[in-house]
Amino acid sequence: GDGSNLTNVEAELGIATNISVSGFINAGGNVSVSGTFNVVGAATFQDAVSVSGNININGTLTVASATSLASTLTVGSVATFKDDVSVSGNTRLGGTVTVGGAVSLASSLSVGGAANFASTVTVAGAVSLASTLSVGGATHLASTVTVAGAAIFEDSVSVSGNVDIAGNTSVGGTLMTTGAATFDDDVSVSGNTNLGGTVTVGGAVSLASTLSVGGAANFASTVTIAGAVSLNSTLSVGGATHLASTVTVAGKAIFEDSVSVSGNVDIGGNVSVGGTLFAAGGITYDGDVSVSGDLAVGGNVSIGGTLSVTGAVSLASTLSVGGAANFGSTVTVAGAVSLASTLSVGGAAHFASTVTVAGAAIFEDAVSVSGAVDIAGNTSIGGTLITTGKA
Repeated sequence: GDGSNLTNVEAELGIATNISVSGFINAGGNVSVSGTFNVVGAATFQDAVSVSGNININGTLTVASATSLASTLTVGSVATFKDDVSVSGNTRLGGTVTVGGAVSLASSLSVGGAANFASTVTVAGAVSLASTLSVGGATHLASTVTVAGAAIFEDSVSVSGNVDIAGNTSVGGTLMTTGAATFDDDVSVSGNTNLGGTVTVGGAVSLASTLSVGGAANFASTVTIAGAVSLNSTLSVGGATHLASTVTVAGKAIFEDSVSVSGNVDIGGNVSVGGTLFAAGGITYDGDVSVSGDLAVGGNVSIGGTLSVTGAVSLASTLSVGGAANFGSTVTVAGAVSLASTLSVGGAAHFASTVTVAGAAIFEDAVSVSGAVDIAGNTSIGGTLITTGKA
């Protein structure tokens, strides 16, 4: 024809100048271009394309299926991958790597220099750091943190939940807890402990040395002290006090209310009672008893020794004396006196009124009567009757 369509031509073309083709070229064999191959429109390769030299693409390169590069891929500008990128070997990036979405690493990540994460980093598995971890901002750990070695915090540490420490805890400065502090085991403090609020101990408290309390000490239950207790000031007890053993008071003991003693009271010194002394049972005095005021005894009084009364004695009822009664001075009896036995008077006996003797009256010595003698019965005189007046 006119040469516009050439088909089924088997020949080799050796052309030193340019060839311009406005239609299709279908080559059944190899095409070798020793110079530049310029395609103004789209170029479609339906099979493998092998390029032994460099390829320079000024526009976009779109590859619909897999691309295999046997050597290095160098991208002078931005490379955008709209789907997964799989690299079976090592990947070396000389500049910054910016990832807009999630990054998933199936194996280890090794960073030779600094790694800067501008946002949140989530690690589903374990993280192992061979050197120091430095965090410039806040660190939030949603689960347990396990530190195999020493953990050093150079500033304040705030824990909103519980802290469980299986080993020893050493605090070089002040330990301050705003809430309750619970210790399930022994607490050992080698220095001073200053507690600004109330201390409540549910179990036993053992102090190997001195306990010094600057303010009030309130014990809501029983206090048991195995050793001696020394109080430099006043002891005030609001309730009952029970002492299982001996109480020794080196100074004065003042009781401002009633004192009840169920056992014996042994007093080595003097006892001074400003009010009434009332004893429901017997009172036994091994030594002298001196009463400066009145003594009222509702029951019997038994005195094993001498009773010395410097003042008057008033007996509202009968006085029974089993032994001899010695009166050093005058005895005045306002009522009748009845003697069941002999009355012996060592000195003169003066009767201010009539003396009536119901039985025989025997005078073993002289009888002197300064007044009249009236004898209603017989008078028998064994000796001489002498009258100085009329008979």
